Amino acid sequence: MEFIESMNQRVKKLGFFNIQLVKISNWFFALIILKLIPEILNIDTQWFVVMLVIFAIKPFYVVWIKDDESETEGHFTKKLSFVDLQLIKIANWFFAFIVVKIYPEILNVKMGWLVVLLVLFSIIPFYVAWIKNERQSIP
Repeated sequence: MEFIESMNQRVKKLGFFNIQLVKISNWFFALIILKLIPEILNIDTQWFVVMLVIFAIKPFYVVWIKDDESETEGHFTKKLSFVDLQLIKIANWFFAFIVVKIYPEILNVKMGWLVVLLVLFSIIPFYVAWIKNERQSIP
């Protein structure tokens, strides 16, 4: 449980902008997976839609429906837990898979560019969650 509580504290540091960067970086991760394992696109789109809905239900509920004002001082992203962020990331993968099935030319992007974009969009959320406050607490 200590690990999850620690990760929840790190997720609470992320603001709306950082969450969006995490989602964008996950798109590039999903594209990398699709380039490495193109057989994934043989799965029927309906399964991707079902999985997207399944993984998006809890984070959607937490952000838009759950009314818990006691612990949400400020922005709605402070409601998200580590598990919610992971569910958002997985739902985002399925959304990316659906988009690639509709627009397969997206996979024409070279792998090197996908990796560079993945790293670039991941740097700021990584810094905010893991380095920013840790650096200030070191004597």
